[in-house]
Amino acid sequence: MPLSAARTALGSATAVALLLALVTAWASGTARRLKSGVLPIPAITFPPGPAAATSSATDFQEPYFPFLEGEVATASVSVGDTSHGFVVNAAQVTQDARLGILPTQLARGLDYGTEALVAMLEHAAAQLYGATKTRLWLGNVGQRGGGDIDFSVSHNSGRDADIAFCYTNWKGEPVDPPSLVPLNGQGQAPKHGLRLDAGRTWIVVKALLVYPRAQVQYLFIAGGLKTQLLAHARDQGESPALIQRAAATLRTPVGSASHNDHMHLRIHCGERDVLGGCTHTGAVHPWSKLYEGAKRLRTASVAATLSHGEAEQRRRALQRLVLLGGSEHRRPMAACLDDPASGVRTAAARAIAVLGGRDDIKPLSARFENEREVEVKIAIIQAIGTLGGAGAGRFLAEAVGQPDREADRLLRALDTVTILRGPALLSVLPDTAAALSRAIRTARLLDAAAGAEPHALDRLGALLADRLLDSDPIDPSRLVQLAAIEAASDSRRLELVPALVGLLQDRDPTVRAQVGRALRMITNFSYGVSWASASPGTRTKGLQRWRAAWRRSRGAPRDAWLITGFKAGGYQVPRLGQKQTWELVRAIAGADHFSVNAQAVLVRLLDHRPPSAQWSKNEACQYWLRWIRARRQRYDLDKPPVETSNACYRPAP
Repeated sequence: MPLSAARTALGSATAVALLLALVTAWASGTARRLKSGVLPIPAITFPPGPAAATSSATDFQEPYFPFLEGEVATASVSVGDTSHGFVVNAAQVTQDARLGILPTQLARGLDYGTEALVAMLEHAAAQLYGATKTRLWLGNVGQRGGGDIDFSVSHNSGRDADIAFCYTNWKGEPVDPPSLVPLNGQGQAPKHGLRLDAGRTWIVVKALLVYPRAQVQYLFIAGGLKTQLLAHARDQGESPALIQRAAATLRTPVGSASHNDHMHLRIHCGERDVLGGCTHTGAVHPWSKLYEGAKRLRTASVAATLSHGEAEQRRRALQRLVLLGGSEHRRPMAACLDDPASGVRTAAARAIAVLGGRDDIKPLSARFENEREVEVKIAIIQAIGTLGGAGAGRFLAEAVGQPDREADRLLRALDTVTILRGPALLSVLPDTAAALSRAIRTARLLDAAAGAEPHALDRLGALLADRLLDSDPIDPSRLVQLAAIEAASDSRRLELVPALVGLLQDRDPTVRAQVGRALRMITNFSYGVSWASASPGTRTKGLQRWRAAWRRSRGAPRDAWLITGFKAGGYQVPRLGQKQTWELVRAIAGADHFSVNAQAVLVRLLDHRPPSAQWSKNEACQYWLRWIRARRQRYDLDKPPVETSNACYRPAP
């Protein structure tokens, strides 16, 4: 794998895991292989690559999940939602005379889902085979471990499956489809000589609806085909209750593929999934079970585990509380900042970053002053930056200005060349750049599920990885300072600008690059300087411009900086109001600082908080475009301009 490709891809989960593993190795003088569960997002390891479909079974690494004492660690768990989640211990569809996967989809290796989903599909296939001696055919289900697939925006968390229609030929004889064959509004495919077999397809639908151990949330299908299936059910004398349930779950999707060549099955989170962090989104039917009571009880029992005698159980309990959204247990989480085990203290800081509030900054700051472990200090900095507010600004301004000399003392024994050529680096390098780029996205899933901002160490890990691959020795005194700069970027506090501007002439190009990014995120403005590689003269001119801008506008509110930045970038945003909504959506597809700040303004204006900051810019732009367009009358908006739509659907560079 070329180093240039590795630098581009090695970010987020892999890079930060590598960084923290190296920190641990430095302290002991030896490098060792990474353990699962060391990622600071928050301390959950996610699927390392896209593509169990392109990897052999021996290459696959099961996503980490914080199973607790007494739980079955081999059970499948759907985590997060269907578009940004993952699945642990996924079950594989077994092909037999009753159930098969179409050739195109079989070659993709997308034949994994939760145990409940696979069992439901096998049940439907058995019902169809028992009644007709014909086979049920599937398209895409999901990849092992979950995560994005190239063929759908969902299928991420093991709860989705594409089911082929049943077909007949023109003679009315049942036939196996060659692929997912699209049908017209009359249920015909003249080119293939096929028709919808409403009778056999209804057998499948009914079997799914009455299956007792999983709940159908949706069966996406084209409108005309839904009409034919419901008409057949009535002709067969099916009960009104069953027909009503079928009418509610057979849905014609809006804003996505027409589903005229397959049914898209989605099931609700099962009880085990809910207790593991599965997120319900979309329709809730009158008969749907959401297991809210069981979730409350489980969350309380997990919080009680924080007093467990084993440090590993305490660490896992903190991770699990994040997945469960257990913000009501912030007090015992904060108490874990003083735990004797550094891994528990780190997990506590990361949990507070997601579930805490600004009143937690004081205990975090106090812990920081007394903390000696670099990993814990970095987690505390990230937490304070995520929580934000004036207290975070004051803390980070001090942390940005001074490298942490304790880190230097802790890591003084570092033998950089030995470590960087050792097994710790090799153990985390995926086989392909494509797998690595997926790792970056899947590593953000937990923050997305919890509605948190992107993890600051994603970018820190990527930059440090670049340094590692160049065999450029890392000055250990910079580690905590770099984390503070990244947290400053996410906090977006103007009082940090003077301290950051002062670092634009730092000797370290990594520091300069991170400072430049932080200034862009905070102020929404850029002078177009590549701070890592620009000549000293160019940097001096840029520094002078930043100092002049701060002297001139230091008293201005941040909204004024945002407006100035948008206007300088060519966006027609004279004020931050709802009338500027479509232009803000267009900005999401722009430079990183425009994208992040436009989304933050939209959240504030429209009081809608999707985890879109974790998605690609195209995904985020398209999501906001669809969401606002469906509600534009509520906000008194015209149709989106062509320029906005084009920006959202422009191919990613």
